[in-house]
Formats: sequence, C-alpha cells, structure tokens
Amino acid sequence: MARVLNIHVGVDAQRIFGSLSANPLTRRLENRMSVSMRLAILDALRDTVIASKARGTMPFRTGRGYAKMLAGGRAFGSVFRDLRGHIVGPAYMAGHEQGAKITPKRGSSLAIPLAPALRPDGTPKLPGPRSWKLHGSFVFKAKSGRKFIARKAGGVLIFLYVLVDFVQLSKHKGFISKEWERQLPKLYDSFGKIFLQAIQGIDPETFVQAGRQAKRKI
Repeated sequence: MARVLNIHVGVDAQRIFGSLSANPLTRRLENRMSVSMRLAILDALRDTVIASKARGTMPFRTGRGYAKMLAGGRAFGSVFRDLRGHIVGPAYMAGHEQGAKITPKRGSSLAIPLAPALRPDGTPKLPGPRSWKLHGSFVFKAKSGRKFIARKAGGVLIFLYVLVDFVQLSKHKGFISKEWERQLPKLYDSFGKIFLQAIQGIDPETFVQAGRQAKRKI
C-alpha cells in the first residue's frame, strides 16, 4: 500500500476562518469546526475516488484497487492550518498517479496477466501465475524472445501471462489529483455551511455580553 494522493487545505482554511481563532469570543469554534471539516474532507476524498471510476480516468484492472482506495481516505488536523489528508491504495495506483518503475520483488520477471487469465470483470481467475501450474502451465519462449506463461487446452496454446523484466508506469495525467481539484468547490461550500452552523450555535446573549465588555474597556 502507498499514498496515492496527498492534500493540504489548511492554508485556505486558515486564510478564510483564521480570524475566528484570533477572537476570544469565537476561539473555541476552531476545534469544533475542525472536527466537522475533517469529516467533510473524508467525504470529498471518497467522492474523488468514486468520480475517478465513474469518469473512467482510474487505471485499474480489477475492482480490488478501487475498493482499497475507496476505504483509504484519511483526514487530519485539529486546527484550521493543519487540515490535510491523503488516500492510500495499491502501490501500482500510486505509480500511475506519480509515475514509477516496477521491478520484480521475487523471481526474475513480472507476470502481466492476459485476457485468458482474467474473468470478464477483470478479476483474476486464479490467485496468481503459480496457481496455473496445477492446470499444466509452462513457460513458453517465442521466436521474438518474449516469454509467456501458457497452457494447452484441446491442442490449442493459450497465453496466460507475458513475462517482462520491468514495467515503466508513466504519470497517468494525475488521474486522482485532477478529480480532487474538481471536488474542491464542493468541499469549500461544505466548509461555509459548517461555519454557519457553528455561529448559529452561539447564544446571542454571549455577543451582547462581549459588546458590553468591549465598551467598558473603551
């Protein structure tokens, strides 16, 4: 698992609402609002993943990566300036977002599944290449030098995986970061509603007393 997206909205939140914490009357609102803002950030991160899948910008082969990212949102910060979050997901998702070179961790090659090794929904028929040995799979080297994991069925050679030394993932145009930017107007609208709810929760008499105290000081 890796961080696919890191976000920080604390700068904007501090710029918009920072004056609240500077005022003794409204200072206590910061912590209360920050709790609600963290929940709003979590919703926005989740909506980001959902929107990426719906728009077709998410590079995934199975639904497992999507499910992990959908549950991988985290939000932090107890004061405005510290509000931030991230989405964690499979390392290959982070590779698509940020670009990466994938090399084998075990063995000398990476096995990239081909259509015969996958179900119609893109999920693997078996847990991995080694599982196909029970079905008579073997390494096949083509005249071009490329290697495959294949098996024979009814006298027909079926290619299950192609073996490669590494996979270079180019940056997938920031597939998640672009979706996050589309969520920002909605998130900041939520922040505004949180502010209004927090202000409405203050007893009007508190403002009256604060005004009287201010006049006495003058």
